[in-house]
Amino acid sequence: MKKTVKNLSLVFIAMFTVIILVGCSNSKIDSKVIGTWNYDTDGLNSTYVFDKDGTGEQTIKVGENSSKNKFTYETKEGKILITFENDSDVFEYKYRFEGKNLVLKDSFDEELIYKKK
Repeated sequence: MKKTVKNLSLVFIAMFTVIILVGCSNSKIDSKVIGTWNYDTDGLNSTYVFDKDGTGEQTIKVGENSSKNKFTYETKEGKILITFENDSDVFEYKYRFEGKNLVLKDSFDEELIYKKK
């Protein structure tokens, strides 16, 4: 009886471990998004770095001025959901791929075409 209980306990622990590992996987990230993407036009340069662990960094340069912002993200139903560090708002961008380019649609319905670096 003790051996059966012990074996069942081990099976439940193993199942629980698998469930936790699956729950912590990067299933909320479209692997095609991962990488460094650049948009450059008319003195504006915007770069997104999407890491495979769901973190990233945005760099914006306008003329001589630049800023960097760290964020976390996930992809869901054709949207990239970004939460910037020190900001609780979630920014939602529709996205799609055109060839090797990442097309982001911003809140003004403007499409920005990012090229992979």
